[in-house]
Amino acid sequence: MDEITSPVDITCPHCYKGVTITPDVSVANEIAKMPDVIESIDSAQGVPENKEPPSNEESTNKVIEKTVEESSAEMDDKENQVNEERFLGVPYEEGSTKEITDKNRKGRFYNAIIYFRKCLSEVFTLKNTLLFLILIIIIPVMFSGVDNSSDNAISTYPVGYQIATSANMYLLLAFIWIAGLPLAFMAGSMASGLVSSEVREGTMLLLVSKPLTRNEIIGYKYLSVILYCFVMEAIGIPLSMFAYVNNLGVNSQVMGSMFHFYPYILAYSVIVSVVFSSIGLILSVTLSSPQKSSITVILIVVLTYLGFFLLRMFIGPMYQEFYIYTGDIGYQLGSTYIYMLSLSGARLTPDFQMNFNLFTGVYNTDAVSTLTDLDQGFQLPGLPYKNLIAPYLCTVIWIAIPFAILVLTFMIWSKKEVYF
Repeated sequence: MDEITSPVDITCPHCYKGVTITPDVSVANEIAKMPDVIESIDSAQGVPENKEPPSNEESTNKVIEKTVEESSAEMDDKENQVNEERFLGVPYEEGSTKEITDKNRKGRFYNAIIYFRKCLSEVFTLKNTLLFLILIIIIPVMFSGVDNSSDNAISTYPVGYQIATSANMYLLLAFIWIAGLPLAFMAGSMASGLVSSEVREGTMLLLVSKPLTRNEIIGYKYLSVILYCFVMEAIGIPLSMFAYVNNLGVNSQVMGSMFHFYPYILAYSVIVSVVFSSIGLILSVTLSSPQKSSITVILIVVLTYLGFFLLRMFIGPMYQEFYIYTGDIGYQLGSTYIYMLSLSGARLTPDFQMNFNLFTGVYNTDAVSTLTDLDQGFQLPGLPYKNLIAPYLCTVIWIAIPFAILVLTFMIWSKKEVYF
């Protein structure tokens, strides 16, 4: 190799960095020998000669490829983490569970609100609303019309008698009809199709893929049914009162005295709604067919209001001897209703108690002969209560039972597999 007599630029074949060598440096001659040494090392390692430095385009491509690989690896890690969270039952949220931002929390809250509004729009339909309101108003109107057409119409009696009799007649109708059969049918039938119909149509799989837990999905559906029943009763009770009193043609003071019972009837209607909607929901989760769920709910409602009535008539004393009343839903709901009326201070007449006992069996009718003087036509304030189960205890039981049913429903639903 020649001696260096002028400045020379040398480029390293490995790192492609350039160095300028000047002739006045004493080590220049030694440095000049480096390419020969590096060349011999490269040939020994199989590195091709005359390796050209990469162009700017090649360097850019390498940087892009490296960035893409790193981003792909990061996305794969994030996807694996999300899949693992979903497998473990952790609701999906953007980002890792350790770094949940306020924005993600708000997003999930907004998703829940949107889904709840969708559930409400499905139950609050004009058809259902008009049908239910007409249904609970028509029977009180018909009942009052029959009484008003008789010779002994309530409107012909003094105001005090009108208030007492009209109120007791309406309270009986409220238990059987206004907050009774139609409400139980509606709450149970609407809840019985909440899950089974979605599963049957294949739309439930789409719902469970949303950023909501399974319990939230059926929980919001259940709440929408309860809220719908509450609104319908809140509107229907005063409408039925007005239609009933107006058709009777009684004194205007009767309406004011009857409205005193409004919050207590409404509270009882909430219990009825919760009870039968809970029964409908668990049937919807356990049974695959919405038709089977609806039919089962109908049978339970009929058994509650009519079935045990016939059973008490035929078995007689065995009803108490074998503690059949412990499974009599009609008796226990009747006791709950009586407890609500006792909180209102209602004075229930023997006529009301006799008729109410036909459907519930809560009063001791054997004592009726001791309460009525046939010669004088004098009636004592009321019939004795059987007290097989204390009214307040029945109220507590039928508040706790729906809660237990819901807990069981959520447990079953969390383990239930959903298919197309």
